[in-house]
Amino acid sequence: MSKESKEGKDREDKFMAKTVVIVGGAAILSFGVFLLLIPVSSIGTATDTHEACNSVIGTLGKVFSSEISQRCQQVEDMAFGSYALIGIGTLLVIVGAIYKKIKS
Repeated sequence: MSKESKEGKDREDKFMAKTVVIVGGAAILSFGVFLLLIPVSSIGTATDTHEACNSVIGTLGKVFSSEISQRCQQVEDMAFGSYALIGIGTLLVIVGAIYKKIKS
């Protein structure tokens, strides 16, 4: 394998890795946003339900009902997971976008 073809192969590999990082990050980011937008209860999305659980009435409900307390914990975990996916996806897209250019 000549030196030029090896350099060309390295460039293709780095470009492919950069593309995979950006596309993978965008997919993870999209999935995280999707999880935040789907309704999880009659109240609404995970963030809406989490806010309701942390309100005065929600706090009283958690004190008197273990089922409500358990559901509020599940919603909190779902919201946290969504935020984590959004953060990871954003980080991957940024890393892929600012990946150093291949030296000519």
